[in-house]
Amino acid sequence: MNFLAQSFSGDLQGFSAILAISLIILGIGLLTTLLLSPFMFILGKANKQAEKYKLQRLNVVVAQYEPPLGLSPAEIGYLYDMKCDNKEILATLFSLELRGVIRLSSESKIEVIRPEAYDGLAEYEKIAIRAVDESASLNEQRPTLPIDFIGPNNEIYKLELPLPYKKSISAFTKAVRGSLKTKNIPTRSFFASLSVRAFIIAVFISLLPMLSAGTPSTIN
Repeated sequence: MNFLAQSFSGDLQGFSAILAISLIILGIGLLTTLLLSPFMFILGKANKQAEKYKLQRLNVVVAQYEPPLGLSPAEIGYLYDMKCDNKEILATLFSLELRGVIRLSSESKIEVIRPEAYDGLAEYEKIAIRAVDESASLNEQRPTLPIDFIGPNNEIYKLELPLPYKKSISAFTKAVRGSLKTKNIPTRSFFASLSVRAFIIAVFISLLPMLSAGTPSTIN
């Protein structure tokens, strides 16, 4: 009987320890959820506002035929949706063709016809040239984009430009962002700005109970 009692007592103590650990973990989880709930709520509101703002921008048609404020097509493209991809790189190449800096050939090659002008190009413009040139020079099969392009002499080019690699697009985007920063133009997206503000507000709200608990009471 004593052995059974000791065994039962040991099992009960083990169960109590497991229950205590489970309650501690549950309490930590509830406390974490309570502290993070203001941040998640504000972040959700910020996401909805960002989506609403994005839809409003997509539905607006701007009657602007020249890049405003002296911005390039790549910079305008970045400011439109806060990112760059193949279309910004191709727009940069077309702009350089129209400016007489490069020549696009039907063999998907880029020829620099004004070396003196090339040296004065923005960094992202040089990256755009290198990105397509490197993709075209590789032996492996790259996806291409068929384009009908009207040149400066009203000549129609039928091009099959190879799409750049993601690392080239990333470097191009970084260079475009840097160019905009030199012109004192904000490059942070609307959602990112709201997220930072939401995080700061949520942290402050989460710390309020701790600050209140640590404040000595003045009531006798």
